[in-house]
Amino acid sequence: MKEKFKTTLIQIFGTKIGWAAISMALVIIFGIFSTHSTIIDNGYVWCDFAMMVPLGYLIILSITMIVYGLFINPLKKFMKK
Repeated sequence: MKEKFKTTLIQIFGTKIGWAAISMALVIIFGIFSTHSTIIDNGYVWCDFAMMVPLGYLIILSITMIVYGLFINPLKKFMKK
């Protein structure tokens, strides 16, 4: 039980997919409480700014993964041949 819990924590906090999931959850939570929300009437302005940090991380992570998938990894394979 303890090893499984430790493995789960490592998968959440030690991988890019785990950090992306945490970022998505934060964007959803801050989005619910922001001024642009349709769920609550009066949102908080600070949630707008707090939502930008994990959203920025997701955008930068996506761009980085696209660049690696389209350019860097094929170049590495080509250079090995």
